[in-house]
Amino acid sequence: MAVDSSCLTTTAPNDLVLAGASSTGTLLGPLADNGGPGIGPGQIIPTRRPLAGSPVVDRIPPGDPACSGFDQRGAVRPQGAGCDVGAYESIKGGYHPLTPARILDTRDGNGGPIAPIGPGEARPFRVVGVGGTPPSRVGAVVLNVIAVNPTSTSHLTVLASDGSVPDTSNLNLEPGRTIANLVTVEPDASGFAAVRNNSGTTDVVADVAGYYDDGVREPAPTSPAETPSPAAVPGPPTCPCGDGFTASAPFRILDTRTGTGGPAAPIGGGAVQQLQVAGANGIPADADAVVVNFTITGASENSHLTAWPSGGEVPTASNLNWNPGDTIANQAIVKVGAGGAISLRNNSGSVNVIADVAGWFRATPSGTRFTMLVPRRALDTRSGLGAPVGPVGPGAIRSVATGLPGAASAVVGNLTGVFPTALTHVTAYPGGGSPPNASNLNLPAGSVRPNATTVALGAGARINLRNNAGQINLLYDVFGYFS
Repeated sequence: MAVDSSCLTTTAPNDLVLAGASSTGTLLGPLADNGGPGIGPGQIIPTRRPLAGSPVVDRIPPGDPACSGFDQRGAVRPQGAGCDVGAYESIKGGYHPLTPARILDTRDGNGGPIAPIGPGEARPFRVVGVGGTPPSRVGAVVLNVIAVNPTSTSHLTVLASDGSVPDTSNLNLEPGRTIANLVTVEPDASGFAAVRNNSGTTDVVADVAGYYDDGVREPAPTSPAETPSPAAVPGPPTCPCGDGFTASAPFRILDTRTGTGGPAAPIGGGAVQQLQVAGANGIPADADAVVVNFTITGASENSHLTAWPSGGEVPTASNLNWNPGDTIANQAIVKVGAGGAISLRNNSGSVNVIADVAGWFRATPSGTRFTMLVPRRALDTRSGLGAPVGPVGPGAIRSVATGLPGAASAVVGNLTGVFPTALTHVTAYPGGGSPPNASNLNLPAGSVRPNATTVALGAGARINLRNNAGQINLLYDVFGYFS
């Protein structure tokens, strides 16, 4: 790879030549200790890690003589659809579920100053080495981000604290309403992320649910060779390998209105309900975590729902916040606890809870791993991006081309509904499939609401979005994928 053609006398087919004297266009991180062996005891060989969206990733096709063996750190090549140019092979991240833990609360100074986030302000906070995440080898962090008492209509964007602000958002805010959304973010080189508020002021809370490792293989201890001499022989590289993901067409595992998965009754204030997930409804008995979309309806009071591994104490965290009379949804990745179950607690009042599963994580080599991307918009029916201009009518379906590689099995994205004309819900499911008995986004008329989604991909790396009632504009932002 080179950054100026003047330094080359010849070029090879996989060389990446950029004009100018800067490597900014390659989206490479700074020289740093990214793991792997050093020259001698206590020494390292620094490498430059490709950032999300770097053009060096998967540039060398499989079968090319340069696409084999290991990178400078000992990572097996290739890890994706091809090999990366340079000394660092980007490795798809395995997932490590955690018991939820609060790592940011601008109301009490946890993780930063005691002060709401102002208009245009990007508030940095540490996401690596806190809340159960390790001090290194973290590729991306999964957070439940909550906006509390915003003063105006606004939106929040969560990003690496040294990154540029993308043309996407994570949460859409209404004055006075507390709202949550699941966010996956790549930390910067110092282990920080930032949350940016567009306008007005708002307090922000962030609870960590888990993280994806960077998959770096550490060199295994060497052992003496038996023949022909006692020279050291390196073993296979080891890694902090997390769980692989299996995507599923959405299916309902809990509905307290009908008795699916538990009693046919609302969950009362302070009550805890156990939900059996591992071994149920096709979920493997050894699943470590589940991706589930929680929806509440018929709420009698302001409250919140907390999900955590069964057998543990109630954490200081929440997954879904609501006002009386709301029907609202939020995705969660929940670690599975004792007996293959998760615990659900309603804080106050009574509420019906619905849970739709989109997939699960387990320690298996057959599962897929996560790749973080620079967030980008794939659909906006207001402008005609990715679909005809105009709102989606009742019962209508929009097919979304995610633009992901053929090896991708599921997309991680953010679905936003804008100004529906009636109370409705939107369902995301694999392209080419039939609409399931599930939903991802619930909205009253005139609102703007987001929800994170994890959706299995259909033919052509497409997903479908179906609107249930009225007219609604839809946006879909792509954040990453499993492959």
